[in-house]
Amino acid sequence: MRYPRCPSFTPQSGDIIIDGSCDNVDECLRRSSEAQEKGLEFLSLAILDTDADARQGPALLSSGTKSTYDLLEPLLNKVACEVDHRPCIAYVGTACTAVYAKHAVGALENAELQLLAELFDVMKQGKMNLTEIGAI
Repeated sequence: MRYPRCPSFTPQSGDIIIDGSCDNVDECLRRSSEAQEKGLEFLSLAILDTDADARQGPALLSSGTKSTYDLLEPLLNKVACEVDHRPCIAYVGTACTAVYAKHAVGALENAELQLLAELFDVMKQGKMNLTEIGAI
């Protein structure tokens, strides 16, 4: 593995790499496989939040080996937001399941936004004014 920003960093067998990029599943699988070949532990971490959540912390989805998650869970619990005094963090599976789940959540959020835009358009075409739309 190359680390252009940290040229003096050389990972040792047993080190843990936390990948929070969530760029795509194939790239995550490649990184996970490469880490495993080098004897490194790999945890994929999907960060679910919005601008409004910034002060409370993110909700986290993680995937990788269960033993790696168990080792990092106390630290991740301190970073994650809380609801009803429980941290919003979940172990969702092996390899890059968290990346896949984050993409699914993003697709659902986009579908909801599209539906709201379509509904707004139908109401405007139906001659409703903004006050009437806002009251719904």
